[in-house]
Amino acid sequence: MDMKNTSSKTILLRIIIQAAIMLIAGGLLYFFSTHYIVAIILAATGVLVLVTGIFLRPVSGVVIRFQHIVMKFTGIIVTWLLLVPFYFLWFVPARLVQLLRNKDPLERSFPGTGESYWTPYSGSFDKDNFRRQY
Repeated sequence: MDMKNTSSKTILLRIIIQAAIMLIAGGLLYFFSTHYIVAIILAATGVLVLVTGIFLRPVSGVVIRFQHIVMKFTGIIVTWLLLVPFYFLWFVPARLVQLLRNKDPLERSFPGTGESYWTPYSGSFDKDNFRRQY
């Protein structure tokens, strides 16, 4: 086998697997959830990847690069527009409320007044207690 043929087969296999996963995910979303638009977009992209991967190799590379760009910007948008504001709108005020109420649920005060930082276990050592851990 020459190297070009093996590389071509590997790329074709990757394209087929990617398209199959996209089609299966789109089908599952369509039939088992109410996200019909996302399912149709996912399945259509899977068909586009499969058709261009088999018949139009140069176009397939463009489609895959476009997918990578969309995934990168989706990650950036989710991180900076959703997670960062959520952190500052929820955790910072919650910590300020705890400070105002003199609460420290994690017992992070330093240095402590005891000889050790060990916290003694306040529960019982009954066998039934260990069977119901949650």
